[in-house]
Amino acid sequence: MRKFRIKRVSRNMTRIIGDELIMYPYAVFFVQMKTSIGWMTVKEFSEPDEDYAFRRAQELLDMLNENMYCLLYTSPSPRD
Repeated sequence: MRKFRIKRVSRNMTRIIGDELIMYPYAVFFVQMKTSIGWMTVKEFSEPDEDYAFRRAQELLDMLNENMYCLLYTSPSPRD
């Protein structure tokens, strides 16, 4: 069974893009999936409104954790 989680990164996350230092002065939430080699990021939510970003991440997490079933239907062949 796949396991999912939300990981929050600090409010002052920085990234280097090219030769520029870019600052993210707000929370970033990652929805992650457990794999055999560690945690893989499924989606990143980075919004200025921390509550909104968390709610969006939680909605995705809830959807991923639902049990989904697929019913395969095959009709009889005319040759049968």
